[in-house]
Amino acid sequence: MPTHPARRLLAVLAAAGAATLGLAAPADAAPASRLDVADALVVSGFRTNVRPKLITTQDVAFGRARLTVELSGDLTGVRLVPAEDGPWTCTSTPATALTCDAREPFTVDPLGWIPTAAVLTAGDTAVLGATGAVKVTLTDPGKQTLTDTGRVRVAEGVDLQAGIPPYPLTGRPGGRVDVPLQVSSPRRTVHGVALVVDKPYAYAAEPFERYENCAYDDGKLVYCVFDDAELQPDVPYRVRLPFRLRGDTYAPNTVIVDFEWQTLTDFQGGAGEDGPNQFPALRSGPTLRLEPAPAERAAASVPQTEVNRDTNLQSVTIDVLGSQGADPAAIGAKVSGAAGKVVHARVGVRNNGPAALNTIPGQPARIAVVTIPEGAQVATVPAGCEPVTGGRLATNPKAVQYACSTGSVLPVGKPVTWNIGLRIRRVVPNATGAVEVVPGLPDDPQTAGNDKSNDKAALILNPAGGTGGSGGSGGGEPGLPITGPAAGSIAGVGVVLVALGVLALVLTRRRRTSLDG
Repeated sequence: MPTHPARRLLAVLAAAGAATLGLAAPADAAPASRLDVADALVVSGFRTNVRPKLITTQDVAFGRARLTVELSGDLTGVRLVPAEDGPWTCTSTPATALTCDAREPFTVDPLGWIPTAAVLTAGDTAVLGATGAVKVTLTDPGKQTLTDTGRVRVAEGVDLQAGIPPYPLTGRPGGRVDVPLQVSSPRRTVHGVALVVDKPYAYAAEPFERYENCAYDDGKLVYCVFDDAELQPDVPYRVRLPFRLRGDTYAPNTVIVDFEWQTLTDFQGGAGEDGPNQFPALRSGPTLRLEPAPAERAAASVPQTEVNRDTNLQSVTIDVLGSQGADPAAIGAKVSGAAGKVVHARVGVRNNGPAALNTIPGQPARIAVVTIPEGAQVATVPAGCEPVTGGRLATNPKAVQYACSTGSVLPVGKPVTWNIGLRIRRVVPNATGAVEVVPGLPDDPQTAGNDKSNDKAALILNPAGGTGGSGGSGGGEPGLPITGPAAGSIAGVGVVLVALGVLALVLTRRRRTSLDG
């Protein structure tokens, strides 16, 4: 099926993030040399892309590449056909093999996807449950030959449909919120389903109760499996999930928690990397069930796969009531040393609360922009920090600056610090730099109306009187504020997070099957 446009957009945004922030690109890593072919589920009347992926950490250029695709096994009615577009010219010999030559050079980026060359189709004679294999070999003159094999199964196509999103729920920090969810299957019986949670966005909503058929990671619900449920055609099935809004939830705010229904075949076959192999279910406690109570389970040896994932999503909105903000503060430092020496300044960010700060997965909740004092140069750069080369983080274009990023969640009262090594080229008494706390994403509403006086702290090299850390190091000075113009207050609390929550939907889930109707 086509990739959701929101996922494509978020992938582009993630790739462009470093340039937008003005960070230097990381050093190139050695290219990987392994091919990975995803398992494929074939449904009569639909097209399934053969999806080879290059395991790589940097761009890899291909010139006169050749891709061969071979189908094997007892797969009556299943054929290999060339993709309708892409940089390949393909010939078939016969319907179970393709040889494709690149018409022009192409580059595979770190996401790893190789342009689609082959498509699997199934006709009316295809046998449900039949199994075979697809082998892909990639060669390029002067480079190594890569090959891998994926499993192919003929599956029954079903169309799970999530219920209409419930009206916005309401709750207060620390309070319970029951989330009603619904799923149905038009025309076909579905033998068991899984409910997968977009867990990064479930940070503010922690489970109120734990169930034996659900899995959890770091206190967050990951998925629930209803493997004994028998969904009869056109019958709605309901489940109610109890959550508790964390006591440190920002308020007023809007929390988005996304849920996706999947067939057991899609879920167990690696439809998402958050599947059963990574986070096993509890296997203790009460059982969470779909209602009405499932009928007696029928034997189901035929795999079932989703043919229209656009209908599987149920997005729940929780309006958080009350007034509870966050107060991120910069942590400055004082360090001393003689010319030629390397001293270490520990700088950072502390969230004074009472609310935690969180943002979309893969983006920092806050960034500390560190301005290097006069007379020093950076000798060692800690993990999580990069040079600022422009963009909105260049708060002082005439100075040398580094940007240090927190994780996507900044809890209350747990400082995040970085130890920056500074080589003293010449001693300048009271040479003063700065540590400035800025949002990880522009227009972040979570600090609107809060105290801005502690958003900036001093980084002082060789302070008058010789104070500073012994042995040429020091830090942890949150009380060194530098007054200056405060950032403008940001209106529309929660609106940006709602939009980003929709865009971030199941980005981390790995699709193993691609069906085009």
